[in-house]
Parts: sequence; structure tokens; C-alpha cells
Amino acid sequence: MGENHVRSIIEDYFKNLFTSEGPRNWGNILVFVPTIISDDINSTLLAPVSNEEIRIIVFQMGALKSPGPDGFSGIFYQKYWSIVGNDVCRLVNNFFSNAMSMGTLNRTEIALIPKVPHPEWVMQFRPISLCNYSYKIISKILANRLQPLLDKFISPQQCASIPGRQIQDNVLAVLLHMGFASKWVGWVMRCLSSVEFAVIVNGKVGSYFTPTRGLRQGDPLSPYLFIIVSDVLSSMINQAVSHGFIQGMKFGVYTRNKGPTTSKHVDRIVIDHGRPSAWCLPIGFFLVITLPNTCHAHNPLLQSHIGNMSTVHASQGLYPQKKGEKNQRYATV
Repeated sequence: MGENHVRSIIEDYFKNLFTSEGPRNWGNILVFVPTIISDDINSTLLAPVSNEEIRIIVFQMGALKSPGPDGFSGIFYQKYWSIVGNDVCRLVNNFFSNAMSMGTLNRTEIALIPKVPHPEWVMQFRPISLCNYSYKIISKILANRLQPLLDKFISPQQCASIPGRQIQDNVLAVLLHMGFASKWVGWVMRCLSSVEFAVIVNGKVGSYFTPTRGLRQGDPLSPYLFIIVSDVLSSMINQAVSHGFIQGMKFGVYTRNKGPTTSKHVDRIVIDHGRPSAWCLPIGFFLVITLPNTCHAHNPLLQSHIGNMSTVHASQGLYPQKKGEKNQRYATV
């Protein structure tokens, strides 16, 4: 198999991965999202960017991380700040005043790191996004302003990011519905919509393509956007609880020194009189994915809706135990 053929396979894989399946109607989902962003929050997000804020960001980010397509890593900006500082500040301020085109600034190269000694499939490589440091300064400013405000509008239950891909389609609708200022949302969408990817194969950079879905690994803004969008699930769960469709539950972890706090399975909470409800089924699917050691194989009805996973053993859960090993799966009410 020639190098060009290998490159074509890899590029087609990532183009398909980052290509949207088409527009979606999020109206039914947005009814669960409250409009809670206050004028004070928007004022904080839209405050003018000072040169000192830019300088702090430059020295806050990692100096020795891999450079992006422009070839400059953080140590260059930090060591020669007295020379390049004014130009960097001008670049950043031009972005926030909409006086510049993103152009090649937001180009990103995808480096492939093997996860196994002799990879044969694209999925056996770990993709690492290499963003331009100059772009990451802009993104980090947005992220730093957003981060301390999260606890003002994110549900207490939403405490971590969960890996996912199809997220970019949701960002615009959710941010606007929550009440973020259109100007700030515009800055965010410029960062998302101007991305261009190119895959590095055998040291050579391929042709650039524009993704239409997904958030970019390595972008300082991505984790916070993911938290905001995935908080919609928390809002749906809260609404379901308040309407009595589902009940609260407690989780306990089985340890070698302490027994499980309960003995029932997660699949019990998603069955309503023997039939999965429209509210419970998505939540049940979510729980099976995020709590992989729980066993849903005992419930053939739920299993038929979620899908029979080949790794599920009818009596042991997702991870069959070794002989003599104690049960360590999560126990639930």
C-alpha cells in the first residue's frame, strides 16, 4: 500500500469524523435550558482586553508545548515578549474589535501518535491537535473570563466533562438561549467556525479541510463549551425529577473493606412500570455509558432498547471478574 493511499485513508477518516450530518432542530431541547445569564455576567465577558491581560495569558500557558503550523511555541513569545509584545497585543485587539480575518491563524495540524507498537488502523493512533500559539492566546482570554463564572449558571450536578464529538452544532443555540451577549457568542463562533485541519502523515502535512462538527482538543476554550452544552442534560434530569418522571438516587462504591451501600442496579431507575419512558431511556443510556461497571444485562427490555454490548456477561456486568475476585462494581439505589 503506497503512501498516497495511506494518506487518503487517514484524511478521509478525519474528514468524515468532523463532518456534520446536517442541520438539526434543537427547539424541543432548548425548552429545558433556562435563560439565566445576567447583564453583570455579560459585562464581565465583554470588558475591554488590556495589554496586561494579554501578557498574563502569554506567560500563563505552557512554554514548551508543541508548536502549531506557524512553528512558534510559547517559549518564543515569552522570551521575546519585549520585542513581539506590541504586535501580539495588536493582533488580539483586532480580533475582539472584528478588525481582522482569521485567515491562517486558526489552522490546526493533527499529529498521529501510535497507541500500539505496530498500528494497522487509524483508530490505533491518538490524534493530537497542534494549534497556533497566537490563536490560543485569544481562546485563552475567552476561557479565562468564562471559567470563574461557570458556577453561576452551571447545574451543581454538572461537575466534569465527558468525552464526546457532536457538540459544535449545539453551541450557538445553547449560548444564545442562555442569554449570552450576541457579541460574545460571535467571538466564540469565530473561533469555532474558522478552524481548518490538516493531518500530518510521515512528517508531511496534508491538505487543509474545514470541520463542521466537534470541538478541538488543545483549544483552551473547548472544555468550558463542552461543560455548558452538556449541562443541558442536567437540566433535563432536573426537569424530569421535578415532574416525578424519575426519582433521585444514591451511588456507593464497593470496596474490599466495605460492602456495597445497596444491591440494586442502575437499570432499575429507567423502567417505569415495565416500560422505558421517553424521559428515562436517554438517561439510562447515559448511565450505562458513564458508569460502565453497572450491569443492565439483567433487564432484557432495557437491553433491547440500548443495544446488546458484546462485552456484557449476563451475570458479571461489563467487565467479567477473574476467579476469586470480589465484586467491585458501582452499587446504586
